Amino acid sequence: MPFEFLRPEIKDEPNKPIPIGNQTFHYSSIASDRRFEELIYSIYKQEIEYNPQFRAEYDDIMLMQGTGEQGRDCVLYKNNKIIGIIQCKKYNKRISMPDCVNEILKCILYSVADPAIITDINNFNYYL
Repeated sequence: MPFEFLRPEIKDEPNKPIPIGNQTFHYSSIASDRRFEELIYSIYKQEIEYNPQFRAEYDDIMLMQGTGEQGRDCVLYKNNKIIGIIQCKKYNKRISMPDCVNEILKCILYSVADPAIITDINNFNYYL
């Protein structure tokens, strides 16, 4: 089953939260898990485009289609090679160690079943 990669356009939206200095944004108030994935995608996309240090590590990012993505919400690239995965988790509290280990193990198992997920284990980052 082929995966669909997306490149949503980042644009100004009238209903987006307004940043206020020295205050945190409560991401748990984001309406859905998918909107949280889109937020993470847009943050990384902006970093890749405008931060030279980040751009040195990655030159592109893709947002997965949202279902059946084998633990990958975003895929990070350098020179058209996958070198990173972002697995987004929107919890109301800090992720527990067993849940963290479970997510990492799922990523490893998916990559064993499909070697295209991690093409170079020595040059790969996993973000949870």
